[in-house]
Amino acid sequence: PDSRRLRLTDAERRAADALIADRLGTARFVVFCVGTKWPENDWGDARWAAVLARLAARHPYAGLVCIGAAEDAARSTRLMAGWPGPTLDCCGGTPVRVSAALIERAACFVGHDSGPMHLAAAVMTPAVAVFSRKNPPGVWFPLGSEHRIFYPGLPWSGGRPPVTRAAAGEAGIESIPPDQVADAVTAFLTATTTGNEGQE
Repeated sequence: PDSRRLRLTDAERRAADALIADRLGTARFVVFCVGTKWPENDWGDARWAAVLARLAARHPYAGLVCIGAAEDAARSTRLMAGWPGPTLDCCGGTPVRVSAALIERAACFVGHDSGPMHLAAAVMTPAVAVFSRKNPPGVWFPLGSEHRIFYPGLPWSGGRPPVTRAAAGEAGIESIPPDQVADAVTAFLTATTTGNEGQE
């Protein structure tokens, strides 16, 4: 397990902490990445918007950090436009290892089967990851038991002991329910609540 770690430097962590302090203002946040290399792995804006709306209603004071490539910036901006808490858009403007340091500080990562998902695994931050059927189950799942996996038709969703979900009848990525994904993120956000109970 130790071989998957990135061994981030103090300078990389300080750069992430500066972004959090100067531009986000809260230590309790989720990192979100809507980008993906393969179009068939894309869950779609409507489903991501539904997840964010559900999370915003439950956790209005939590922060939302978007990471990804420069071409993900406009899409990320649209999706986080209605977020009631603090936001930080780092798409295209943050080095990869500083993005990893941001993920390391987050309650969880949420996004597609993607490179940033594997960054979350490398810094041992729980990932809530939505998969298509482009590859067989397990081939590109993030390393570690802390993650929540949403693969079409697969009831196993990670965890130790194993977490299961209702997945019967799912034919493809588009049939994964947004409420299940939002519930998984909520579980990680709730677990990191410290001193904000009166605001939730």
